[in-house]
Amino acid sequence: MGIVRKQSFMSSIFMYVGVAIGALNVMILIPKFFTKEELGLYNVLLDCSLFFASLITLGSLSTFVKFYPVYSSHLKPKENDLPFWAILTTFIGTVLFLAFCLLFPELIEQKFGKNSKLFVDNFYLLIPLTLCYTGILVMETFCWMTKKTVVSNFVKEVPFRLVILLLIILYILKWINWHQFFFLFSFIYLPGVFILLFTLIKDGSIRIVAKTSYVTKRLYHKVVTFTFFHFSGLLINILPKTIDAVMLASINGLESTAVYSMSLYCLALMEIPQRSMIGIASALISESWKNKDKAKLKEIYHKTSLNLLIVSLLIFGVMYPNMDNLIRFEGEGYALIKPIFLIGAIAKIIDMGMGMNQQILGNSKYWRIDFFTSSVFVVLTIGVNYWAIHRWGVIGAAIGNAICLIGYNFLRFFYNWKLFRLQPFTKNTFYSLLVGGVAITPVLLLPYLGNMYIDTIVRAGVFTAIYSFGILYFNISSDFSDMYRMFVRKLKTRQ
Repeated sequence: MGIVRKQSFMSSIFMYVGVAIGALNVMILIPKFFTKEELGLYNVLLDCSLFFASLITLGSLSTFVKFYPVYSSHLKPKENDLPFWAILTTFIGTVLFLAFCLLFPELIEQKFGKNSKLFVDNFYLLIPLTLCYTGILVMETFCWMTKKTVVSNFVKEVPFRLVILLLIILYILKWINWHQFFFLFSFIYLPGVFILLFTLIKDGSIRIVAKTSYVTKRLYHKVVTFTFFHFSGLLINILPKTIDAVMLASINGLESTAVYSMSLYCLALMEIPQRSMIGIASALISESWKNKDKAKLKEIYHKTSLNLLIVSLLIFGVMYPNMDNLIRFEGEGYALIKPIFLIGAIAKIIDMGMGMNQQILGNSKYWRIDFFTSSVFVVLTIGVNYWAIHRWGVIGAAIGNAICLIGYNFLRFFYNWKLFRLQPFTKNTFYSLLVGGVAITPVLLLPYLGNMYIDTIVRAGVFTAIYSFGILYFNISSDFSDMYRMFVRKLKTRQ
């Protein structure tokens, strides 16, 4: 687990830097200098680009993760044609996406014209935004399998947010107008594409080989079948993050989307450690299945589950008691942020506490089950969100998303236990929940201190101190205890 811990830690640092810049953009500057509707447009464009970019790959990136260890063990880089097939499949998906945008504009008008006219008028911006993000996804996956997750996570989180910050500053200074801002916004991922491309070319581990290898000839039917079935896995990963906001824009309008998306941004802080860990853990899980190393799988499952649960509780304990201060800062128009965050955070804690359940099942020989459970989840997500949004509005989007995410995780948990006798929990799972509950109770009981900035610092500090002490004192996670001891040793060495 050393490589997972090291690369996850470095990736998390870059991700939090990116989120800090993003928070400045989304929670301070854009609400101050743009309307709620424009903030809603900003978020819907990002969500739609994420959704369409994932579909464009047509499942080829899941196939790359699954079969790259096999290809790399039998072929030299100059003979490995798997990257070529992944890129070719993505190119086909790109053509289909462009055809959809050009041939069915009336569908967008029909779904969004009544409540989100601004999105309809600027739908064309989605094309360059989506294509650039597709390039990020493809090269990020290549970096995952060559153990360069730190670089890919940095590129995916930091450069585009710096570009957005620059564009906002130019807009505030009136050096660009509103239309120029959003036009340039549609190319925010382009610098990241060039950085990752340069990294991969310099490394040389990934080559574009158009000649069909003997491995492809032997595994052709298995690869095609896997790709077809795992296309649904894209929907699993992306629908919970996009469908609710897009449905809100269609049903309730862009202003509701602005409030909801700000809550999602807060939730995004919780999932950063999970996202940073998935890349390197996926590669190790794929190798473990290839080597039939069930003991390694069990270790990865237990440690990722416990460590992600501990971190998710830490972030929740810092953020939730300060939701009232966030509302004071943003204004009463954002009052629904607090209940939306609470609902989403409960689901996210469960999701992170389940560890790498999707990666373990999806990379096993029973990956077809992954397809069927994914299909059920996709249908459930669309149906439940549609019903909940119509019934409860913005709160309904949070409820619907939480129900689906929790149900999906327990379904994966069931299959991992039934098929492999693998489950993510240990006695320390309970202890971490207990420490989290004890730590947050006094923080919630604290009266408001009169100044939202001082109040925020005090609440965050009190929880962090109690929670961190409990986790380290009782040695709940060996990884965190080792990191703490290493940190103390370095401090003593410098002194």
